[in-house]
Amino acid sequence: MNSSLYERYLQAKADNKAKYARDLAAYLNVSEGELLHSRVGIDAKRLDIDAPTLLEELAVVGETKAITRNDFAVHEQIGRYENTRFSNHAGLILNPRELDLRIFFDHWSSVFYLVEPAKKGMRHSIQFFDRQGDALHKVYATDNTDMAAWETLIEKYQTEENPALIIKPIEEASYSTITNELKEQLDKEWRAMTDVHQFFIILKRHNLSRQQIFDAVPNDLAYRVENSALNELINAAYSDQNEIMILSATVVAYKFSPASWNA
Repeated sequence: MNSSLYERYLQAKADNKAKYARDLAAYLNVSEGELLHSRVGIDAKRLDIDAPTLLEELAVVGETKAITRNDFAVHEQIGRYENTRFSNHAGLILNPRELDLRIFFDHWSSVFYLVEPAKKGMRHSIQFFDRQGDALHKVYATDNTDMAAWETLIEKYQTEENPALIIKPIEEASYSTITNELKEQLDKEWRAMTDVHQFFIILKRHNLSRQQIFDAVPNDLAYRVENSALNELINAAYSDQNEIMILSATVVAYKFSPASWNA
């Protein structure tokens, strides 16, 4: 445990009572993973298990609250870790209108168990982090979680060891340049798609970002809109009671959230 960081965390928490751990970590100029690492032995435990195995075994605890967030969005869903399909590098959790995840495991690095005070008793969570110390995915127990099964799972994988987190900088992506010839090729390949998932193949084949391709193809395929369009779209969907699917992503986890506007 980094006692110095933990003491700074306690002071920062006292000075900023409404702040989340993510915000306190930024305030202390450390990653959220490093901050949680400093709490091991106090209100946190290190878990010694790979992410795919743990996610699959979470099915036994029943209902949970799953959170995936980035700087712009937070997805919070109640559901069960059932219907999992995992390979060495990627995984699916397929529960439409409930817990629906697309996962890429290459950067999943560490996992912790945390118990902390909340407005209603103690809050239990399992939190996954990447090599930059950024939170990829968090799983919270709910009032309907099987806590006996939850505790059994924690006891199975908790460890007294708490090796240092080796924080690595993000490797900046290096993309290809789009020539006029490539623009024509992208146009043909886009129009030849028969499934939206084939877009990922085009990205990988040409080593391009989404934005590069969106800029390169004709306006009948993609064009830029005002940033306010997202708000307008959500309001229109709510007004018309149209069900839509919203995706939010960390570096390696995509979360699908169908919105049916039962507000």
